[in-house]
Amino acid sequence: MTIRTCPPATWRRERGSTLLVTLVILLMLALIGFTAVGTSRMSVQVVGNAQFRQEAKAAAQQAIEFVISSAVFTTNPDFIAANPIPIDITGNGVADMSVAMLPKPSCIGVRKLKTFELDPTLASDIPCYKSAAVTGSGLAGSAAGSVESYCADSRWEIGAQVQDPVSKARVELRQGVGIRISSIDADTFCK
Repeated sequence: MTIRTCPPATWRRERGSTLLVTLVILLMLALIGFTAVGTSRMSVQVVGNAQFRQEAKAAAQQAIEFVISSAVFTTNPDFIAANPIPIDITGNGVADMSVAMLPKPSCIGVRKLKTFELDPTLASDIPCYKSAAVTGSGLAGSAAGSVESYCADSRWEIGAQVQDPVSKARVELRQGVGIRISSIDADTFCK
């Protein structure tokens, strides 16, 4: 049995091509690694933006609910719009976001209620029967069933804007709401 050997010059050429192939493979692996790092960084940014958006929407919704439940809402919408509302999303007692009620809440429709539409067994309808001028009558005219009560159903449009102080990203939320208000407030703010 004979063993063939290649001449030394051929070995040197083979070693050079192996080095070149190895370097090309390492370069391709490095490019794949850099691409993976860039893609993961972009994914983290997208997830962070989505999280901010959800937190901002929650803050805006919380501010709208706070405004709607406020006694000042239907009596002084200009005051509501002038003062930003601090919201604590994380629950640590520190305001994380400041919500501006812009544009200011506006009444977009009103319908005065007749006394026959009220239910005297509901606590929310009792104030509609009362009058400062005529105690307990609730009547603005002569016929008890067809006269206007001292309440009205109103429809409002409320807007809230939240801006992240770090990224300057902004979220706007608009919502419509129906609220029973006094006829006096309806005449003043719902024209």
